[in-house]
Amino acid sequence: MKSIFVSEFLCSGAWPDEDLPESLVTEGRLMLEAICEDLLQSGEYNVCTTRDQRVTLSDISGLEVFDVVSPEQEWEMFQKLARHCDGTIVIAPELDEILCDRIEWLEQNGLNRLMSSAAAVRLCADKWLFYEFCLEHEIPTPNTYQCRDEFAEDFEFPLPFPFVIKPQFGAGTTMTAVIESKESWSKFSSHRTTENDFPPYLLQPFLPGEPVSIACIISLDGKHIEWCPMTKQLFEGLEYQGGIVPFESDFVQQVRGVAEDVAKNLPGLRGYIGFDFLLSPDSDKPVQILEINSRLTTSYLGYREIAEESLAVRLVHSEINSPPQWTTKQVQFDTQGNIMFLPGR
Repeated sequence: MKSIFVSEFLCSGAWPDEDLPESLVTEGRLMLEAICEDLLQSGEYNVCTTRDQRVTLSDISGLEVFDVVSPEQEWEMFQKLARHCDGTIVIAPELDEILCDRIEWLEQNGLNRLMSSAAAVRLCADKWLFYEFCLEHEIPTPNTYQCRDEFAEDFEFPLPFPFVIKPQFGAGTTMTAVIESKESWSKFSSHRTTENDFPPYLLQPFLPGEPVSIACIISLDGKHIEWCPMTKQLFEGLEYQGGIVPFESDFVQQVRGVAEDVAKNLPGLRGYIGFDFLLSPDSDKPVQILEINSRLTTSYLGYREIAEESLAVRLVHSEINSPPQWTTKQVQFDTQGNIMFLPGR
């Protein structure tokens, strides 16, 4: 029986600060538990992970958990388990290129990563590089400006209010804000504890529209790609709250078409890939891609509820021989692990 090591950065013991970011830990824990449970229920794999002593995991039958007390111990265990197991799945934020660095280490040591290449992960994690990629391949995406001196006193805004500011390397909406005036700009600036917090930043126009996402699974041999249904993303302000899947829209085919263009032109994508979009029907670009996540995302929590077979098993197989089958259910999921089946389907 093959063994799989699943490492979720926030829960693993790798987080260096004294306080864990509660919302990110909760989402990370839910993804970790979901994929571990799905792999174990298949009966085809042994699964292990590491756990920060400050994090409580659900009791999942068969899951081997190694407790760690420091980032140094976690890194030692990461290397040991990755070398011992047949394959490794890393779930980590894009902050400080954490995900990129871990995938790169696996590659340099000749170990089996059950996900995208380091080069693909690096391009996806860097929102500026991804913007340049979109321009090169004529993929619709919001205009983006790179600003390394944005907090200088004489900084000139490259676009009118309102606009969005976000870190070039970020997770979720961390240090992201809508800037409506110079006053709100000053308020945002005051939340930075040092000038080194999450640099550099990117600016984009604030565009009204409906946020959606779509995911796919790319076989590890790169020969097959299977698409999941489109998801409506739910937000409270800029805070991601979960989603509804499947979501019917006149733009489903356009969204999938753009995502297919990205996947076709970005070599090295493997495993679970998530694409975030903005639908703006009244815009000259009604479908625009915002970013791509080359790792498991929270939408997996919804997809696993409507899949008639294990999506996790598909993620770790080198080949995919048939498309996934979906139920006729529609579900709403949130970032706290709640699942609600919606009527009318």
